[in-house]
Amino acid sequence: VIGYGVSGKSSGYEEDVAGYSPPAPVTGQREFNRYILENMVRPDTATASQKNVVLLAFTVGETGKIDSIEVVRSPGRIFSQEAIRLLKEGPAWKPAIEDGSEKSERVRLRIVFK
Repeated sequence: VIGYGVSGKSSGYEEDVAGYSPPAPVTGQREFNRYILENMVRPDTATASQKNVVLLAFTVGETGKIDSIEVVRSPGRIFSQEAIRLLKEGPAWKPAIEDGSEKSERVRLRIVFK
């Protein structure tokens, strides 16, 4: 079982603002979650009974390209590497849209290994 979460700007109110759409996987959140579930390789069997969370921050550019991946929080390097692999090999992303124009935006992605 896996959980994930995506957030755009840290204040969170922008999702309700008319004319704004946050960056998101092109397949939609449900399909992205399914991709994570089906492709995740738990890197550490010793902590299999524990919930481990990796928080990534990255930029989704105007073209949807993922760039500047940063590990914000992780229980260890092997979890970080698996989370980054999942992000890089996963579905493409669409950029944020504000007033009809694509724009680059920083995103936080939470991947839960449980």
